[in-house]
Amino acid sequence: MNVLRSGQLAILALWAAAAAAVTPASPAPVRAPGLWQLSLDGNTSAARQCVGAKDDVMKQRAFDAVRVKCEQAVWRQEAADRWVSDQTCTAPGQKSSHHAVFIGDFAHKVRVDMLTRMDPPQSGQPEERQSIQMERVGDCPAGVAPGSMVLPNGMVLDPAKAMAGKRPHP
Repeated sequence: MNVLRSGQLAILALWAAAAAAVTPASPAPVRAPGLWQLSLDGNTSAARQCVGAKDDVMKQRAFDAVRVKCEQAVWRQEAADRWVSDQTCTAPGQKSSHHAVFIGDFAHKVRVDMLTRMDPPQSGQPEERQSIQMERVGDCPAGVAPGSMVLPNGMVLDPAKAMAGKRPHP
C-alpha cells in the first residue's frame, strides 16, 4: 500500500521546497525571514509559509506526520543564484528520490524545479515533475508561527501543534 498519495505529495513538495533552504548540516541557501507565498505548478491559489529560524525542524516534523524518513540533502552551488539539492526518502512500502534546482536571490524570489522518482510508481507514474514559485510578500502575521503554512482558505497549519495533536485553526 502506498503511504504517500498525490495530494500528500503536493503538500510535502511545498514543505520540502520551502523548508529545504535551511538544512543546517549542509551548505545551503537561506531564505529571508518573513511570509513567503508558494504556488505549485503556476496554480493561482497559493499557500503561504512563515519562514523563521526553525524551518528545518518543521520540515522534518511534516515528514514524520506521514512516517517519511529522509537522508540529509546534498547541496551544491552552481552559480550565485542557482543551487541544486538531491535527497532520498523512504516510507513504508515507498522510496523516492528528489532532485531540485533552486533559482533566485533567496531574499525576494525563488523558483524550484523538482523531479521526484517513486518506487513503486504511484498511479502508474514512476516520476513527477513540479515547479514551485516562492516570493516573499512581507512579515509573518501576528499569531502565525515560523514553519506554519497559511492555506488559500485561511486555515493555518502549524506542524508543531499538529505533532502535539492540536487541530489546525481557521
